[in-house]
Amino acid sequence: VLTTSGIEYASYDDVVTNCNGVSQQAFQGEFVNADELTPQTRANVINASRECGVRYIAYGTIDTGVADADPVSGNKRVFVSVRSQLWDISKKLPRKIGSVGPKQYSGLGPDQSIAGRNALSMAARDLARNLVDQLNVKGIR
Repeated sequence: VLTTSGIEYASYDDVVTNCNGVSQQAFQGEFVNADELTPQTRANVINASRECGVRYIAYGTIDTGVADADPVSGNKRVFVSVRSQLWDISKKLPRKIGSVGPKQYSGLGPDQSIAGRNALSMAARDLARNLVDQLNVKGIR
């Protein structure tokens, strides 16, 4: 969705490799207990991203539920909840320019794995469309 909308993006792994960013493994645990990064980790991510010439950063969380049986189809059903934030980090103080969620999606499939992938795929597409729409409204490219 992002690419077809004309948005170019880089992986945070490249920021880690090229601009001494804190590794994702170092802060993934912070999302276990909260939906936000600690102020110090967030500052480290932003500073390393700026050093690499990044203007916008996005991050978010996905929570996946346990599969249950869909009462209509009998298939496995998995719910996921997503939230994301998009920040303009080009100035001294970062500005939130977009956000989504928390928003829930469900996916169906013959087993939990497929139902979960279907829910995640649907959530990712919708989340990206939502962020692109917010960027377009603000005239940001």
